[in-house]
Amino acid sequence: MTLKLNCPIFIVGTGRCGSTILNKLLAEHPNLGFLTTASVVFPSNIQLQKLILQLWQNPIFGPLLRLRVIAGEAWPFWDQYIAGFSESYRDFGATDVTKKQIQRLRQEIPTLLSIKRHRLLFKFTGWTRIGFIKEVFPDAKIIHITRDPRAVVSSMLHIDFWKGRMGPYRLNWGGLTPNELEIWNHYNQSFIALAVIEYKRILEAYHESTNILSPEDKRDILDVSYSELCDNHLEQMTKILDFCELEKDPKYIQKISSYKVRNQNHKWKEYLTKQQQEQLETVVNELNLNRYHDY
Repeated sequence: MTLKLNCPIFIVGTGRCGSTILNKLLAEHPNLGFLTTASVVFPSNIQLQKLILQLWQNPIFGPLLRLRVIAGEAWPFWDQYIAGFSESYRDFGATDVTKKQIQRLRQEIPTLLSIKRHRLLFKFTGWTRIGFIKEVFPDAKIIHITRDPRAVVSSMLHIDFWKGRMGPYRLNWGGLTPNELEIWNHYNQSFIALAVIEYKRILEAYHESTNILSPEDKRDILDVSYSELCDNHLEQMTKILDFCELEKDPKYIQKISSYKVRNQNHKWKEYLTKQQQEQLETVVNELNLNRYHDY
């Protein structure tokens, strides 16, 4: 018997924003089902994913299983429902999903549920896809995590899957506007400037998508600060549990209490040269990203 899907939870953010640790903390909740990295290899095998979730808390198999798989985004899982969903060149909105796709998603996603794990947790980074989420899952709860743009940009520059080093047209946002191109050229086509522009694009798209939501839908979105999560993760997780209407299970609280959540925002100063730091801060200020900051 397929259970009814109620109030799925989505974590969204720019990427390199702290969404991974938040997803990891929430995934420990005994009532939440979620996608793991196994769904990258076997995106259409929902039964395998259910088996993994059944063994997740098993004292024998659980620790061994967690050495091989983790809670993640599993983009191939979503791409099987909407071709190219993970590579969209702009934010994915309500009008971009077809009736057929909605019907299939609403029919098949609930098969991930079980009596115990009767709520679902997902994570999207990059484009937040708010319009898509609310169109397909109207009662979805959305947690938007933000982080200091300087830390995000520094992290982008140190990961092997950031496409900016291949030029702006390899990034999933349709190239540069004339103003963005002028800024990029002003800084000699700096990768730092390009990463800051990418951060700006994603944050602007998020605010544009939320601005058109109804007051009721806006109440389903919670903004979480990476810094505040690191400073007191138990307090922030309690706030998140209340927002998501999840039980404050004593074993769960005890489990996440043992987590060491360290604020890594300062690392950008250690990783970048003085000249790079100055350029980064200059571009952040020039693009007025302080209005989005999480210092």
